[in-house]
Amino acid sequence: MREWLQTKEEKIDFISSKFLNVPYGRIKLGFKSKKEYFVIQLKSVDCMTYVEYVENLAKSKNFNEFVKNLKNFRYQGGVIKYEKRNHFFTDWIQFNGYKDIGKEIGKDKAILVKKHLNFDKDKGIILKTVPVKNRAFYYIPSKKIDNSIKEKLKTGDIIGAFAYDKDWLDVTHIGYIIRKNNKLYFRNASSLKKYKKVVDIPLKDYLKRVKGIVILRKEK
Repeated sequence: MREWLQTKEEKIDFISSKFLNVPYGRIKLGFKSKKEYFVIQLKSVDCMTYVEYVENLAKSKNFNEFVKNLKNFRYQGGVIKYEKRNHFFTDWIQFNGYKDIGKEIGKDKAILVKKHLNFDKDKGIILKTVPVKNRAFYYIPSKKIDNSIKEKLKTGDIIGAFAYDKDWLDVTHIGYIIRKNNKLYFRNASSLKKYKKVVDIPLKDYLKRVKGIVILRKEK
């Protein structure tokens, strides 16, 4: 890592920017198959793998260390099995040391949500070999995100679009908060037809498209 990148925010900004314009593409991990593969695919990324790569590049000194860190980040205990993969955004709170800061910065605007992840009341268990996960987390409605909340957001905070209409899911999309010239952007691997790549979108524009956001932060 370059010596002049002193803070985590600087590292995340620098590394994540190197993926700008990288094409959007879903990674093939053996989804819903009998065989799970540990895959590193840097030529194209989806929203989850993009953040996985950036987070682990930021804390690695060389490629071998990156591979080891990514394996432990993506899989609980580094065990490459479908059942051990961190399928959900809030898995990172339990297994990777991230903090849900929605209540901390949103105060009374934050709403507590309790969900049975991986279980739909109509369809039952979605990912058949993955256990149901009882989770409680906060989201902040987009219409309530004012300047008092925005000024507390940092470069490197990871936000997820709250899955308000899906019982079994916590968020539907994730990406980074990036602060540039005192303006906030949402840096993400976008699947939208007009982008289909890693882009910076003004946060205010992204908030118009989602019901609310879940915010995770890791200080170190």
